[in-house]
Amino acid sequence: MVTKVVQLWAEGLAPGWDSLFRADGSARAVELGGGARLDWFDLGPPLDLDAMLGEDPDNMTHVDIHHGADVPIPDGSAAAKELTAPKASSPGWTRTGT
Repeated sequence: MVTKVVQLWAEGLAPGWDSLFRADGSARAVELGGGARLDWFDLGPPLDLDAMLGEDPDNMTHVDIHHGADVPIPDGSAAAKELTAPKASSPGWTRTGT
């Protein structure tokens, strides 16, 4: 089964909320900090992408997908299979990073 976010990525689109969207359809709110360096990010509560798109279907952004890109992290690197981060805020953040 192809999830909604995978369909959007195939069209060069992504939901326009600051969130972590995974190919399996799960999503979490994200707060980003540190500008282009992305010094830190906080993971918030799970999100319901279908409900969000139902309320605001035009909140989309255009994205370029780079399969197999290496994403540098402080203690090494991680291969990015999926990476989009477009805008919203939610309570209940968990601090990740420095």
